[in-house]
Amino acid sequence: MIDAAANADPEVIADLAEHAHTRRARLWLLDVDQPHSRPNTPSAPLLHLLHTDLPWSLTLTTAQSVNASRPIRQAPDLEPVLDQASALEPSLRTPDITNALQRRERIRIEHRTAHDIRVRLGRLADAADTVGQDRSTAR
Repeated sequence: MIDAAANADPEVIADLAEHAHTRRARLWLLDVDQPHSRPNTPSAPLLHLLHTDLPWSLTLTTAQSVNASRPIRQAPDLEPVLDQASALEPSLRTPDITNALQRRERIRIEHRTAHDIRVRLGRLADAADTVGQDRSTAR
């Protein structure tokens, strides 16, 4: 668990994420303040990217005025480069930009698909456990 994650060094977060992955653990990045209000912190762009590109990232809040499913947009010049490039008129994009945007979309689809499969398998496993428990208590 990393508190004030936007203030952490992005390389440290990446190392901890890799370590958590190899240990099949979870990594919680806590950022009590809104990352979009402090764009100059070291990891604010990383947190923004994680929130927009990974389907399993969550924002927990008690504020009713905040839409927790989508981050609040930053000023365009502070957004990740691919977000800025996606706002370009397609005819103005170079082939490299177009390829990078297409690759990003493929990766997003792969992440969403893998996440959806994992969630469904978890639900099936939970349902199988419930059925097994029902059968053992009925005996």
